[in-house]
Amino acid sequence: MVVEPDEASKRAQRDLARLAADRDTLGTSAIARMAKHMSGADAPSDDPVEVWGKRIGRGLGAVFFVFLAGSLLMKLLG
Repeated sequence: MVVEPDEASKRAQRDLARLAADRDTLGTSAIARMAKHMSGADAPSDDPVEVWGKRIGRGLGAVFFVFLAGSLLMKLLG
């Protein structure tokens, strides 16, 4: 199959545009999901104690994960 240079160029540009759109959607949706998760949006809104409990617990979990990953790196490198 012989492809004309103009046709190949157009196809490549179309593929690159589709990949860029998919990448932006994936990155944006991952960040949005993480923000929604960390905010405690899945807790009942009529119970502020549960909302703040989820926020604090998830925040402490993230801090603990960073601490564990850092200490593992220090063990491996040191």
